[in-house]
Amino acid sequence: MQVRLPGIQGMDASSVTTLIPLLFLVVTQLAQVGRKVNLQAALAEGRNPLGIPIIDSIPGVPPLGQLNFIHGVNLVQLTVGLILVTALSDGWLRGGLTVLTWLMFVILPVLEVETYVSILSEQATPIGLPVTGWPFYSFHAHLLLSTMLTFYILLVDIINSRELLHIGQQPDFILLFFIGLLTLGVATYGIYLWLLSQELKNLKAPSATNNLY
Repeated sequence: MQVRLPGIQGMDASSVTTLIPLLFLVVTQLAQVGRKVNLQAALAEGRNPLGIPIIDSIPGVPPLGQLNFIHGVNLVQLTVGLILVTALSDGWLRGGLTVLTWLMFVILPVLEVETYVSILSEQATPIGLPVTGWPFYSFHAHLLLSTMLTFYILLVDIINSRELLHIGQQPDFILLFFIGLLTLGVATYGIYLWLLSQELKNLKAPSATNNLY
């Protein structure tokens, strides 16, 4: 990617190969914290993640306790990691790291949410696919949206690397890139958590144990 963001000019491919595994480790550790949250209890009790009204009252985002914060942080980390991979590496290295980062995007819901075992055992789902009626789970939405996010970053890199834009237009190009990135990121975050909350409402009442915030 020929767009160079402030603060990363001094980095190179070797820095990325060191950073990405560390990033995956941090994401995995945060996900383990998310697995300990009793999501049904958090939803029933309206637990917000931070206790900050402006942040906790975002429209459309269900109160799922710490998972709201953990999932958002993990999404941001993986998105930034993918941008760095695309911007600072090339060839087989970039291809391999991009695939690995996309795979982390895909399996993130399973890493963070232990309740999927119960969700998959339910006969009915909140949303079914048109015509076929096949169940459409929250992790399916996350798979679709995170794949779109990944391809968006790669597509921007392809367009910019072919020099379809004049150098004088680069600031506008970067602004448009981040607007699109933010839109896709917010959609991935909000739609996934909303669908997950609907699935949790279909489950039986939460037990009295494992009520971690």
